[in-house]
Amino acid sequence: MSSAFQASLEGGLSRITQGQPLEVAFGSQITLRNTLGKPVPCWLHSHKHTYPIRYEEGRGSSHQQQVTCYPYKDVNNWWIVKDPSRQEMAVDSPPRPVRHGDVIQLLHGMTARFLNT
Repeated sequence: MSSAFQASLEGGLSRITQGQPLEVAFGSQITLRNTLGKPVPCWLHSHKHTYPIRYEEGRGSSHQQQVTCYPYKDVNNWWIVKDPSRQEMAVDSPPRPVRHGDVIQLLHGMTARFLNT
């Protein structure tokens, strides 16, 4: 079923997408899907787990939140598009669309941590 159809159903996905603009705007909640994945496509996914401060063999780590590519729809696939020059994360009224060349931050919806690239 398409995401648009799923969003029209009560409960589930519609709880997350309710009130969201049709095009990506600052404050939008989005999912990012890799369609070239083998054997199946997957979504940008994160959760509260972090990399260790130090691995068993002694080398150090970033201790940042783990980000993966996950093949199933999940609440941990949701990201908020944030304008790095503003504190607000809600969609403006009217929505301020993200345009080609705009700088954005992606904030993980469930943990409120930023994606580091």
